[in-house]
Amino acid sequence: MTLNIVFAGENFSLAAADHRRTKIETGEFVDDVQKVARINNHVMAAYSGIYISDQLGQMKGLAEGIITAIRRERGESLDCLGVEEITQMYSKAMRDAQLFGVNKNEMDVTFHFTGRLSRGGFAVGRVSKHEDFEPVVTLPGQCNGLAWSLSMADVSPSSWIIGRLASMTELSRESVALLTQEMFPWVAAKDKYVSPTFNVISL
Repeated sequence: MTLNIVFAGENFSLAAADHRRTKIETGEFVDDVQKVARINNHVMAAYSGIYISDQLGQMKGLAEGIITAIRRERGESLDCLGVEEITQMYSKAMRDAQLFGVNKNEMDVTFHFTGRLSRGGFAVGRVSKHEDFEPVVTLPGQCNGLAWSLSMADVSPSSWIIGRLASMTELSRESVALLTQEMFPWVAAKDKYVSPTFNVISL
């Protein structure tokens, strides 16, 4: 269970996620995971998905493992890619895995991307099991100047976000960061699957 979100404005982007992982069988939760990453100097990700135990008994996120594997395979060729190209790349990687026999139900992950487009400007992207790993890219201009994408647990912050955005006089990195910092405690107070602690990174 999780709460993570990405935003893209006309000249900035931001990614944020809480720290909680939950053992579905017992309901026990631990606030010990990172769910945001810098893919390269142009693109960031917030992600959700299952956690599995490695050979040392440490819990590793499937999404983190996929990010690491793609970095290892692509190397420096990742460095120049924009958010739309990263979104397409992850979509292809997930679909290729299915072609090689990996069961879709074993790939319970969602990646939310945000960052610079290769042609300039900013956008958000999404690749999710829940959308058959279809690549989805949204521009700020399609959303009144601010594109966003999120994964949630039991309580959706969408109405709260829309209300807050409606009261803003400007959309800036600082104002959206403040909204984000207020959102996590608000949701965590209502949703046991969301941690009040979180990470925010931006471009």
